[in-house]
Amino acid sequence: MGRLLSFVDEIRRFIKEQRRRTQAEAAIGARPLPLGMDDPHLFDELLRVAETLGVAVRVEPFETPAPAGGGSCVFRGERLVLIDSTAPFQVRIAALARALAELGTETVFMAPEARKVVENWAREGDT
Repeated sequence: MGRLLSFVDEIRRFIKEQRRRTQAEAAIGARPLPLGMDDPHLFDELLRVAETLGVAVRVEPFETPAPAGGGSCVFRGERLVLIDSTAPFQVRIAALARALAELGTETVFMAPEARKVVENWAREGDT
């Protein structure tokens, strides 16, 4: 039971941090998704990239909706990406792309549309 409460506390801290990031990003403006691939296929492609990188992705409903739709964290020494399944597809895509941008995906093959989304987030992180 103690482990579960500790995990829940970590998730709550993670969500608070994501809210702060989202508010800062909202001031910059939304990033449009590239055309050519529909949202479900783009999300699936990003999931495949995460799998190729060996990163666990959990897509499940958040008790408290996260404005950023999720993000990455380190849990028990392993990288984990949490995505809110109730968020709109574009928000989920942005959350997963943002997490992948932190990992370095240069050596992983992905569809051009997926690469563009990840690179947009990587450039944003550099500024």
